[in-house]
Order: sequence, then C-alpha cells, then structure tokens
Amino acid sequence: MAEDDPDEQTTKVPSWCEVGDPDNLSTKIKDNRESATKEELETCLNSVRDEIEKVLENGNADDADKNTKLNSALGELQMAILGKDATTPIKEYVETYLNVTDISDKGNKCITPDDANNIIAVVEEPLETELTNTDQTKVRTCTRNTFCVRRPEKNEQECITYLNSKDGGPFCSTDASNYMKAHPGDASLYCQPVQVFLSSTGTDLLFVYISTIYKWAASVIGIVAVLVIVISGIQISAAAGDQQGVTNAKNRIFQSLGGLALLFLSAIILYTINPNFFTAG
Repeated sequence: MAEDDPDEQTTKVPSWCEVGDPDNLSTKIKDNRESATKEELETCLNSVRDEIEKVLENGNADDADKNTKLNSALGELQMAILGKDATTPIKEYVETYLNVTDISDKGNKCITPDDANNIIAVVEEPLETELTNTDQTKVRTCTRNTFCVRRPEKNEQECITYLNSKDGGPFCSTDASNYMKAHPGDASLYCQPVQVFLSSTGTDLLFVYISTIYKWAASVIGIVAVLVIVISGIQISAAAGDQQGVTNAKNRIFQSLGGLALLFLSAIILYTINPNFFTAG
C-alpha cells in the first residue's frame, strides 16, 4: 500500500472549506477562522479561487449568484489571513515570512543561555581600551542589529533588536540588507557596536566598569599631557625673547607634569587598595 504524500497532506483542503456549497461557505469560514491555521486558510483561498475560475469559464448566467457568494467567501478568507498576519509576533514574522534569519542564528548570539546566571550590562559607547576576561567578569564587543519593517496588515512599522557576536569584525545582517534592496522604503537596518559586561556579582561588575573607565581616562590624560609638554617646549624655543610667552609655556609644562604626577599617585593608591585593579577586566 503506497504511503500518503506528505506534501499532499499539508495542502489538503480543510473539511469546512466546501466550495461546492457556496450558500454556507462564508458562514463556515467565519466559524473556523480563529481555530484554522494560516496554511489552512490559504489552501481554502486557493480552492475558492479555482472554483471561481471554473464558474467564469462556464459562462452560465445561472451561476452568477454562485459567483457572488464565492467572491464573498474569498473576501472573508482574505480578511482572516490578514488577521493571522496581524497577530504574528514580530520575531516570527521577520524570521518566517521575511526569511531574515542570520541575525537570529544561535551561533551569532552575543549573550547565550550559559550567561543566564550573570548580571549583564550593555554599554552603548564601547571604550577603546584592551579588556580581558577573568573568572569573575567577561567583556565582549558585540553588534546591536535593529531591524524595522513596515507591516501592511497593521499599517504600522515594527522593530526587533538582536545582540550579535562581533568575532571577526562588525556583523550586520546580510538577509536584512537583501530584503531592504528588494523592498526599498519598507524596512531599515541600524547596526551599532556595543560593549557587554557580564559578572557573577554586582560588586565585581561595578569594579570592572570603574577600572575600565579609569584606564581609558588615564590613557587620554597621559597623551594630552605629553602633547602639551611638547608644544610648550616648541613655543619656548621659538619665543625669541618673548618673556611672557616663555613664562606661559613653562607654566603649562609644570601643570602637565603635575597632572601626570597626580595620575601616577592615584594609580599607586588604587593598586594599594586592590592589587588586581589594573588586571581585572
């Protein structure tokens, strides 16, 4: 005995979709529109369209009433399908109907289920400083993909956001970009690099974040101080007897040296308080 074709089972017309009984078809569609799946509604829709084509091909004047009732049923089905689309969550809509799947790929996740027990903080502006993971904290540079699409069935735009891994460089959704090219004006994609801090306790997270800010600020201050010293030295060399210019340049040099000394002393104090301050994160 031959097995049933899976495709035929999937596309089988629902029992309530009786196109041969157009008098009651609209009523049956209304009664089953909530329980029926979108696939069942679409299958019934195609069946009704086929029946309308047969009626038109026959060209029988007696079938005019039947054609009217079939078109009424067709309108009911179209409204039911729009209703199914309108209640579809944006995540399912994007991944299933728009086929934008690369940003939802589990292999690209910035935050995985293994991170569920950690406290997570997302920094919108990544600090350009080298950070390493420790037993207590992890620091990741990721990309936030925000994909917005206009949904005709709702007559409004909806957005969905994913945090994706940035291993190997910036990651922006290729599927979303391709959809935007095929449907100009219907969607938008915004990619933004972010820094993600994960820690087992809030104290460790705060400590690492302060340490990160300090190291970033210290590097900026050090560079600025050195530049001021170099520029002031050049101004002294080119003063050509301008005592006021020499005095001002010397004051800037002394102030910059004082700032570097203060920065060095603060580092000593922080190291004394916690020897791991400059290695955490």
